[in-house]
Amino acid sequence: MKLPEDKNKRTKVVALIAAGALGVLYGLFAGVLQPMARAKAGYVERIAQLQEDVSKAKKQVSRMTQDRDDSIEALRTILAESEKTVLTPRLGNFLLGATDIIDAAAQRADVILDNTREIGVAQLPAISGSKEPHSFRSYAVALSATLDTPALIRLLGQLEAQNPYLCISEIRITARDGAPGEHNMSVRVQWPAWNDPDLPDVLRAELHEFAPEESSAESSPEA
Repeated sequence: MKLPEDKNKRTKVVALIAAGALGVLYGLFAGVLQPMARAKAGYVERIAQLQEDVSKAKKQVSRMTQDRDDSIEALRTILAESEKTVLTPRLGNFLLGATDIIDAAAQRADVILDNTREIGVAQLPAISGSKEPHSFRSYAVALSATLDTPALIRLLGQLEAQNPYLCISEIRITARDGAPGEHNMSVRVQWPAWNDPDLPDVLRAELHEFAPEESSAESSPEA
């Protein structure tokens, strides 16, 4: 943008640009960075709680008939919660499921994404005081888009509303020349994934052992 030649007018234009930039930065801090920091802190706590629930379920299962009802309820809860929140591979590929989730969130937020790129699987930090091996790991992708701040906030809100165990772990924002209202955004998204992909099947087998009538009812076609 060409600045006015008049010094006073030029000073006013520069001041307006600076004020606008400060407004954008404040909007990013209040609407994006602060909520992201809180979400990231809560992510580890929620995963730790889910890990604790899995550990309790394993212990209850090991006591067999002594705690039959408690074991059934624990297994039901773990399986129901994990089916909604833990990312599972499709045809051996996590990216297919992750892309579907992100595309659906982008559509609800009325946002067009440029790209979704796989980052991969990483181990989660050990849980303090726990001797149990971790049941979960983390799977991450990076999505990129050209957005203004309100659109980014809508997108992040849709992603986090869909799954409380999802974590926005990183946001990178790069200014665009000639387009002060839009920015090049890169967002890293993480989900919990089973450390042992066979564990859900093991838990379902245990549930069938304790309550075979439930498995029969699920597999029977409706009349």
